[in-house]
Amino acid sequence: MTDTDQFREALKTVYLDEPCRTLSTAFWKVGSRIDEFRTVVERDGDDVTLLKAWNDDALQVYWTRDRQQLSVSRTFAEESELAILHDDYARTLPAESLETAEPFFRLEHRGDPVSSPDLPPGYRFENVDVERETAELSGVISRCYDVLGPSPEAVDEWRDHPVFDGDLWVWVVEEATAKNVGAGIVELDANIPEASLEWIQILPEYHSEGLGRALVLELLRRVRDRVEFTTVSGRYDGDGGLERFYERCGFRGDDLWWVFRD
Repeated sequence: MTDTDQFREALKTVYLDEPCRTLSTAFWKVGSRIDEFRTVVERDGDDVTLLKAWNDDALQVYWTRDRQQLSVSRTFAEESELAILHDDYARTLPAESLETAEPFFRLEHRGDPVSSPDLPPGYRFENVDVERETAELSGVISRCYDVLGPSPEAVDEWRDHPVFDGDLWVWVVEEATAKNVGAGIVELDANIPEASLEWIQILPEYHSEGLGRALVLELLRRVRDRVEFTTVSGRYDGDGGLERFYERCGFRGDDLWWVFRD
């Protein structure tokens, strides 16, 4: 087994135990790129105590068993083009460093959905036609953001991901108009096994009708017998509104990540 393979296996071991503290994103996104980085694994007997993955420009993985040790230099963490640190370690950096960072929460869900995925009357779920509707899906997602959303070409490329599952691309349809008013996408990594909520969007004029919560619960229903857990992350906005939304859907956790960019 190569050093890269040993690192990937060690990372998987700790990730299965506490996914949201180990990585800022789904395992497959990091695991598939490990060979691009220099890696370090430290152990105490059979127990993994430290994991690091980095290159000259980015600190991609940093995890310690004791949650306190920060063995990378502060200069490297602050001056890398990209450094991703859990709050356990980011808090040891000078306060001014955090002004240049974006905070993200990460939560996990285990077990059955907290309730049935009941849409309000007049709406239904429908699978996205992944061959013909990527442009429309791009438009719905983009309308839900203040900044430019994913292009149709980018959405089309998501079908090439090893975790793509067409049954987990779902529309919320207004029955009276046949209009797609929301969409959800889940990626499923059968090797972990983990599902990750990647896009949950409801058009702004359809907010406050319970569509978003019903969509999340429907996606959790579709994956419940196929995975050990489901993860979700999002931009932490200070008042925790989005985080509380997912907590109402049954997600739990208190992990906060900081993304430092040069």
